[in-house]
Amino acid sequence: MRYMVLLFPGGRGWVTAVVPALAGCTSQGRSREEALASVRRAMGAWMAVWRAKGETAPPQESLPVVLDGVREALEIQRELREDEGEDIETSLELRTVDIPLQAAA
Repeated sequence: MRYMVLLFPGGRGWVTAVVPALAGCTSQGRSREEALASVRRAMGAWMAVWRAKGETAPPQESLPVVLDGVREALEIQRELREDEGEDIETSLELRTVDIPLQAAA
């Protein structure tokens, strides 16, 4: 399975990784590479829970879901700047991440 992952500054030097199509599937790392590795593990765990609930087909990604994720990521960055005084640059990177079929099946 292939999913879009959003990477953005999460404050205090961390990089946040979010998978909009998998509700609540979020992770962090000190670098983009670490955040991607961590979110891949989180995606596998998310799928394991999904299957344990008796679901058979993994969620499908859609443009509206990804766009909602982008809006949320930009809002988080705005809040970090305004509410917490973080001096972070507004940035957003989109990556496509594959997870093994056994994790998604």
